[in-house]
Amino acid sequence: MAALVESLRASGLQAVSGPEEYAAFVGRVRALEEDVRTLRRRLGVVRALGWLPGVGPSLQEGLQLLEVADSFARGGRLTLEGYASIARALAPGAAPGTGAAVTRELEEARSVFTEAQEAFRQAREARSRLQPPYRLGATQRSLVLLDQYAPLVEFAGFVALETPQVVGEVLELRNAVTAVRHLLNEPSAFLDSPMELKDLLASVSARAQATQTGLLQVQAALQKSQAPPAGAREVVDTALQMSVLATDLSVALSRLAEVADRVFQVGVLSSEGAQMMGQELPAIRGMMQAAQHELAQLNASLTSAPGDERGSLPLAALAGALGVPVAPLQREESLLETGGMAVEFLSWFLGYDGPKTYLLVGQNDDEIRATGGFIGVVAELKLDRGQQGGLRYLDGTAVDNPPYTSNPLPPEPIYRYLWMGRLLFRDGNWNPHFPTAAADLADLYERFQAVELDGVVAVTEELVFDLVEAFGGIRVPELPDLLDRRLAERYVEGELLYPCQPRHVSGPSKRCFDEDLFRTVLDRLTGPLESQERRRVVQVFLRRLASKDVLIHVFDPQAAELLWQQGWNGALRQVDYDYLLVVDSSLPGHARAVVERRLQYQITLATDSPLEARLLVEYRHTGREPDPDCRQTLSTKGGCYWNYLRVYIPVLATDVQAPPIPLHEGSEWLVWGYDPADSLTVISSPRGGLAGFTEVAGYLVVEPQTSVTLPLAYQLPASVVRSLGGGVYEYRLLVQKQPGTPVEPVSVLVRLPPGAELVSTSLAPTARTREWVRLDFSLAQDTTVVVSFRRG
Repeated sequence: MAALVESLRASGLQAVSGPEEYAAFVGRVRALEEDVRTLRRRLGVVRALGWLPGVGPSLQEGLQLLEVADSFARGGRLTLEGYASIARALAPGAAPGTGAAVTRELEEARSVFTEAQEAFRQAREARSRLQPPYRLGATQRSLVLLDQYAPLVEFAGFVALETPQVVGEVLELRNAVTAVRHLLNEPSAFLDSPMELKDLLASVSARAQATQTGLLQVQAALQKSQAPPAGAREVVDTALQMSVLATDLSVALSRLAEVADRVFQVGVLSSEGAQMMGQELPAIRGMMQAAQHELAQLNASLTSAPGDERGSLPLAALAGALGVPVAPLQREESLLETGGMAVEFLSWFLGYDGPKTYLLVGQNDDEIRATGGFIGVVAELKLDRGQQGGLRYLDGTAVDNPPYTSNPLPPEPIYRYLWMGRLLFRDGNWNPHFPTAAADLADLYERFQAVELDGVVAVTEELVFDLVEAFGGIRVPELPDLLDRRLAERYVEGELLYPCQPRHVSGPSKRCFDEDLFRTVLDRLTGPLESQERRRVVQVFLRRLASKDVLIHVFDPQAAELLWQQGWNGALRQVDYDYLLVVDSSLPGHARAVVERRLQYQITLATDSPLEARLLVEYRHTGREPDPDCRQTLSTKGGCYWNYLRVYIPVLATDVQAPPIPLHEGSEWLVWGYDPADSLTVISSPRGGLAGFTEVAGYLVVEPQTSVTLPLAYQLPASVVRSLGGGVYEYRLLVQKQPGTPVEPVSVLVRLPPGAELVSTSLAPTARTREWVRLDFSLAQDTTVVVSFRRG
């Protein structure tokens, strides 16, 4: 008996992944049934010995227990055989529309389920004759398991017998939910495929409502039943909760998808779009909050289930039949949380709770800086209840004016290597932690423009070029022809002259073009977009958000939660494992475009001693001509790369070893005879959001047609390697990408502890030996490397 019920208990939903696994499980139950029957026949001859003092009652108890096991095994096996169609329907790749076929097969198996229910009735009767005190220790253990799981298996057969159509409805609901989940794997679904998503959600809602109707029929059948399975009503209640949640969630998400589609059609900041969002966003927020409450109640009931009941095969059968979840719905919880945060953020960002003012900052990534590039054009954007309340353009170099006495003192590297006694607005994005850089920019802007900001959005030129391409070209005021990507790049780079007009706030021709390009792209973004154009635009933004060519930070902590969660605010992430970020800053110059950078990181793992880490930061200047005037004051696009390099590693790093980084002879600091000549600095927990890191920095110059490599070595504590149990350990490394930098190659070489065996890696290894694993990848976005191993 114990073996039979334990077999049922231990076979969770994951074991029923296809017809073959299901058939194998049914075969095991059949074998146990035959074993019980054989044992019962063999022991039948001792029934006459029941009169023997001491021994007789124990023999009778054992025979009664075998009778219970025999009937239960037969009923369980018949129920499982009747549900064979479920295994096919739940198998990966099962065709849509299987619900109707499953219903037909269950109806055809009616006689099987009838026989199973009779077997369960006999098992209940035999069970009622077994009363404590028990003489055999196995009796109590077996009956505890039986009382826990027999009603669930019996109920699965009851549902198939009384309301088989419910099973089909639930399977169709499952298929619809799976389709929605597949589409929502793409975070852009609400924006670039809203109508497709809406249709799928409508299907979920319809299926969920049909399921609710069927479950009410199950409830009615239970009320009519003279001996309903124990716990059946609770299971149906849980299934009803799930179907109601599916309905409410699909309605809320469908409404959000419809709003997104209509707003894009009329224009994001249009009066019609603003009015629509003002009406719909509060309603959608209320619906999501109600769904979150329902989900919390459902998860509470799932969490309160003792042991692993809800992962067992009996309830797995019910899950297949009634759609009852077997564990707290973490994915749905995450979706609702993110959706609610997105609605809250939109309401706040668009100014529905009060006017908002944002600073839009254009960054030139050829003159690379910590958050993406040198600040060129700047726009002050006002939003009020979903509409544009004002737009003012400024040249980034004109935000603050001489004599700059109100500007704060600059960071030491800007003072030494840019010869600036004050921090100017154009250099305000010095801190690589964008929330801090945004606060610095806002402070400088407010000092000189007397405008209080609610947030800062920084973009690089690559985003703008991508959008020009996504629009199929654009038209700017001073050019008669359509402007494509390549022409836009040439004007931005100053290769072509663009006429300045009195309306421009900028002086040089290049800046006048930047201003018109920025304005035109913004107008196109906020105007009506047809579906294909919208899809291209959304993909551009998602790609550039991932690569950090778009950074968004707002100063309201609650509104900023979504940006922190999605990693869209350019923050240096505080993690409890290994970490690496390399930051370049041109001081000064535009040579970054002709310089290639490569990172090679080597780590020797251990579980009870410090880890040995080695980093190589390699630069190769691809310029075709030498730079005879490699002077800081004579920087050119193809000349020397004057780079202030910063490397961020965990603050727990010790024994940091780095070679001197002597100043180049063309450096103004050296030319004028200032000390020290070595620019290397190592700072633990710098200020400005960098407290969890160690910063290794220096002024590194790369001349054309040369290569320069900076080696670093340090130790990390053994706690960086985490034990997963069972002798398995995990090492993690987060490599963050600097905004504005191109995709660059990274090599991670991991040496396992002596005698360790590799278990898994998050990326496919490029090469392997007994001790070493090499992982090569392109750093297009923040990347986490995971290596798991087992100690020998």
